[in-house]
Amino acid sequence: MRRARAALLSMLGLCLIAAGPEVAAASPPDLANVLIDPPSADFQAVPNGGSGKFGPQDADAIASNSTDGAAAKQRLTKDQFTRGYEKGWVQQSTGLVLVEGAYEFKLNSGARDYFSASKSGDSSNSDFKGFFDTPGLSPAYGAHFKSSDGFPSDAVVFVKGNLNLVVVMGNRSGVDSSRVLAQAKAQFSSAPANTLPQPGASSSASGVNPLALGIFTGAVLVVAVLASVVALFLRRRTPGQAAAAAAPPLTLSGDGRYWWDGGGWHDTENSVPPGVQRSPDGAYWYDGSRWRLVPGWQPRP
Repeated sequence: MRRARAALLSMLGLCLIAAGPEVAAASPPDLANVLIDPPSADFQAVPNGGSGKFGPQDADAIASNSTDGAAAKQRLTKDQFTRGYEKGWVQQSTGLVLVEGAYEFKLNSGARDYFSASKSGDSSNSDFKGFFDTPGLSPAYGAHFKSSDGFPSDAVVFVKGNLNLVVVMGNRSGVDSSRVLAQAKAQFSSAPANTLPQPGASSSASGVNPLALGIFTGAVLVVAVLASVVALFLRRRTPGQAAAAAAPPLTLSGDGRYWWDGGGWHDTENSVPPGVQRSPDGAYWYDGSRWRLVPGWQPRP
């Protein structure tokens, strides 16, 4: 009887398991949503694409910014990089540029291995001016940079789970590293523990030497776009802007989708109003409150 009851309970347990609802694997989060908003509402978002090359990042896009693209691609492959995303903002009243990046790896160990390569590569960059402390974040490092034309920027690079995360601020007049660190801490708190399921402890053996191959990963890749972003999105008074100011006032529909030419409405996703201000590379036009990507714009080969 005892054996029969045990068998019955065992069968009942199997039936309950079989009848239970199937739990679908959660989809990985959108990395664009993993990155947090700027510290205040007066930052203007830089549109994806164009000179800043913001938006989704694959291994080829990241490797193309390296001093040795083939070596960078090898590093990303060894560390099992899966995808990335970068965003940029400009505070036009001060000229402060904020760039954030999230880089996903299949395993936590890959993210940490890439982090180590990033730190080594950044410290050997000619623009590198020294590290600063990042209390409250680990593993993490802060780095000061100044480009050859004197543009300073500070970066905090850190790891959370299988993500490498980067926060960079740059300004011609200088950067307060405590502001960069505060934004990085907020990003760390907001980011998920992992974006991909982790099978357990795993080692990441990489034979790539970041110093020998000149791979400047992490912060340096993002810092490289700061100068171009400033040139594009700081509204300085130029002859082109004077002409734009003399152009007829721009009338947009309530939802901002259409512009009025005096006789009919036109879709901003298909055409650009005549006489509006454009960025130096022609990739963006200004609608009076924000920059928009020119429909069909392609960079010059």
